[in-house]
Amino acid sequence: MAKNRDEFETIVQEIEDIVEHTRRGGIRLRTIWTYLRIFLPLMIVGAVMYIFFFRDIKRYDTLSEYARNISITKGNKQKFAWTYDDFVKLDWDDQKVSETSLDEVLEKFGNPSGVEMISLDDSKESLQLSYGTMIGTGDSYSHVVLVFNDFDGEFTLTYKFFTDLDGIPYEDTVGEVTHFWTAEEFDSVKVGEEGSGVGGVKIEEFLKQFGPPSSIYSIGINDELTLTLNYSDFEGKNYVNFDFFRLDETGDFRLSRKDGEFRVKAE
Repeated sequence: MAKNRDEFETIVQEIEDIVEHTRRGGIRLRTIWTYLRIFLPLMIVGAVMYIFFFRDIKRYDTLSEYARNISITKGNKQKFAWTYDDFVKLDWDDQKVSETSLDEVLEKFGNPSGVEMISLDDSKESLQLSYGTMIGTGDSYSHVVLVFNDFDGEFTLTYKFFTDLDGIPYEDTVGEVTHFWTAEEFDSVKVGEEGSGVGGVKIEEFLKQFGPPSSIYSIGINDELTLTLNYSDFEGKNYVNFDFFRLDETGDFRLSRKDGEFRVKAE
C-alpha cells in the first residue's frame, strides 16, 4: 500500500514538473513572439537598406561601364528567340528616352552574341547589342542589332535593325516557282523610286501575276521594312530579285528595285 502511494506521489510530481515546464515554455514563447513583433519590422527595413545602400551590387553610371559587364554567348549555345513581331514591338527614339530599356532586352532575350561601343555622332557613345543565328543549311542569317543611348542614366533603345526573322509579311507565299522569267518581261515590270517604291507596282498585284517566289529575304531598319522576292530556275542559272519597300503612309509594299541575270532561255 505504501509502495502504491509512493508511486502515485512520483507520478503527481512528474505531472507537476511537466506542467511547470510547459508553463515556462509558454512564457518563453510569448516572450519571443513579443520580441519578434517589435524587432522583425526593423530587421526587414535594415535588410532592404543593406541591399540598396551597402551591398556591392551592380551599378553603372555610363554605358561603357555597363558594356564591360554584359556576358556574351557565342556559337550554337545562344538561344535565338527573336521574331518579327518581337522586333516591331520595340519602341525606339533617338532624341529622348524610349520605352525599351537595355535591362528589359537582356532579361527577355538573354545574352547577345556581340557587344561593342560605337559612335553615331560626335556628342556621345552608344552601346550596340547583336543577336544572330544561321538559318537552315547556313545560306541565310537571322540577325538583330540594337543600339542604346544614355539619357541621364537611363539606357534606352535609339536604333534597331534586323535581317530575315520569322513572321515577316508574305512569308506564307513562298513556294515552288511556276513562272519562267524572260529578260523582256523582267524589263517591263514597273519600278518606283529607289528607297521608297513610290510609283512602283504593289506586291499583291505582282504576286497575283507572277506567282510564288522561291524565297523571301527581309531587312528592317527602325520602322522601315524591305522584302526581297527571289525567283530562280534552272538550278539557279536564271535568277531575278525584286525589292519591295513598305510605304509608311499607306502600309503598301511597292517595287523599289529589281535585279536579274538570264543565262538560259525558255524553250
